[in-house]
Amino acid sequence: PNPSEEKVELLSLINGVKELFTGTDGAMIAIETELKELYINGDKDQFVRVFNNLIKNALQSLNGQGDSEPDGWQGHITITASITDSGKKYIQVTDNGPGIPPDLIEEIFVPFFTTKNTGTGIGLSLSKQIMHLHGGTMRVHSVPFEETSFVLVF
Repeated sequence: PNPSEEKVELLSLINGVKELFTGTDGAMIAIETELKELYINGDKDQFVRVFNNLIKNALQSLNGQGDSEPDGWQGHITITASITDSGKKYIQVTDNGPGIPPDLIEEIFVPFFTTKNTGTGIGLSLSKQIMHLHGGTMRVHSVPFEETSFVLVF
């Protein structure tokens, strides 16, 4: 649906979504935030869907990775909200999981495409569409087994 217009405070919204996942999917995964107090206009419920999807995907990519990593490895998700040098507001969700192979990086936003055994493959395409409806963008950068980042720019 078309997004509603309301003033959304990102700090409490992201912390609320983060709280849904804290303590799930294993103790070897830490979710940290680096958030400035920012407001954006848009549909709060649709933004919750986007952040929920990105954090869930990051957790799923990290789940079980500790079994094949050296002792002391910890899965890590960082959520950053800030402002670019050009004044654009952005949110970045980064994890240190296996990443996205370069040959699949363009496919992940195609509806019904999935690399998982379960799921529908609509989460990222829906998230990108929500950002588009709000006049924003969604990009991904991945270096397999180092870092994968989804950046939302408003």
